[in-house]
Amino acid sequence: MSDLSGVSGSLNILHVSTFLQGGAGRVITDLMLQQQRLGHRVVAAVNARCYEGYCSYEHYFSELEQQGIKVAQLDSLFKRDLNLNFSAAVQLAKIIDQAEVDIIHSHAAIPSLVCLMAIAIIQRKKVKRRIPIVQTMHGWGGNKTAEQARLDLQIMNSLDSVVSVSAAAAQPLVDLGFDINRISVIENGISEQPVTPVERDVPVLKAIAAARQRGDFVVATIGSLCERKNQNLLLQACANLNSRDKEQVYGNSMPSIFYVAVGEVDSDYGRAFSKKLAALKLETNVYIAGCIPQAEAYLSHIDLLVSPSRAEGMPIALLEAFKNKTLCLCSDIPQHRSIVGDNLLGLLFKDNECGDLEMALARATVLTSNEKENILASAEDEFRRRFTLGRTCDDYLSLYSKVMEG
Repeated sequence: MSDLSGVSGSLNILHVSTFLQGGAGRVITDLMLQQQRLGHRVVAAVNARCYEGYCSYEHYFSELEQQGIKVAQLDSLFKRDLNLNFSAAVQLAKIIDQAEVDIIHSHAAIPSLVCLMAIAIIQRKKVKRRIPIVQTMHGWGGNKTAEQARLDLQIMNSLDSVVSVSAAAAQPLVDLGFDINRISVIENGISEQPVTPVERDVPVLKAIAAARQRGDFVVATIGSLCERKNQNLLLQACANLNSRDKEQVYGNSMPSIFYVAVGEVDSDYGRAFSKKLAALKLETNVYIAGCIPQAEAYLSHIDLLVSPSRAEGMPIALLEAFKNKTLCLCSDIPQHRSIVGDNLLGLLFKDNECGDLEMALARATVLTSNEKENILASAEDEFRRRFTLGRTCDDYLSLYSKVMEG
C-alpha cells in the first residue's frame, strides 16, 4: 500500500472531468470513492451542460453524494470556448483555494487547461504554492481536428504527468510526437465487490427470459450507440445469421441470436440504429435497453458480451465480464488484444469485418462447457491479478507522491 493511503498521510484531491459517463465515468467515480475510503479528502468538478451524446450519469452523482463527495458543475470543462473556459477557471480557483487542494487529477485535456488557468489565477492573488496536475487520457478522440490535437498535446506537455490507461491507448499520442517517456501507464481497475443483483421483473430481464425460453443465444453490447462502438456491425451480423440457412452453413446446433443493446441512444447514430433494426425486421431479435445504472449486473444474464469497437481506451465492460465470468467477443484492435490476448481470455474477430464476426458468433454458440470454463477461469484470474480497483488506486497514489516530490 502506498504511504499516501492512510489517514496520517491524507491528501486533498481534486478530480476534474468533462463528464461522469460510461466506463470512464465508472472508473473515475470508483477511484474517488476508494480514495475517500482510504482517508483522503476528495472534491470534484464536471461540466454543467449536457450535449447530445455527452452527459453525466445521475447515479454516479448519487453514489458520490452518499459518501460526502461534493461535485461542482461548471461551464465549460468540455467546450473549446475561451470565454467559458475562463469562467470555469475562476470558479475552479475558488474551489481549489477553499478545499486547500494538494493535487489535481484531470481526466481530459480541456479540464487540464481550465486547471492550469485556475492555478494561474490563484498564484496572481496569493503567495505561490505548487499544485501538481496529473491527467489521465482515457482515450484519444478520433474526431479531433489537427489544430485541436496540437492544442491538446501542448496542454499535456504543460502538466506534471500524463497517464494512459493502456500502452495501446498511448500510441496515438506517440504517433503525434508526444514524448513516450512522459507517459505513465496505469491500467483501469474495477471493484472486486459483487454487484447488486437486478430485480427479475425489469423489462430487459423479461426480454432475456423470453429469448431463453425460445432457445436463443443472448448477446449484448454495453456502451453509447456511436460510430466508435460500431454496434451496427453486430446488428448486421445478427440479421445475416438469423436469415441464413444456419443448418446448412453451421449445422443444426446453431441457435438464433438475441441481441441486447445497453447504452445511450440519444444521437444520430442511435436513431439510425433503431431505423436499421426495423428495416432488417429484427424487432423480435433485438432489445434496445438504453442507458441503465449498473450495467454490470446484467452480465450474468447473458451468454456473450460483444465489443465491436473500432477504438478504445480501456473497455471497462470487458473487465466487468472477466469479474462476472461472462464470455467476451471483441474486435481485434490493439486495445482489446492487450486485455484478452490471442483468444486466451476471450474470442476475437477481424476489426469491422461482418463475415468474420458472424463466424465468431457461430463459434461462440457451440463452445464446449470445458472450453468455455477454461477461458472464463483464466479471465477471472487475470482480473484478480491485473484489473482491481485497489491496484489502480495504489498506482495513482504512488504517482501523486512522485509528482508532489517534484
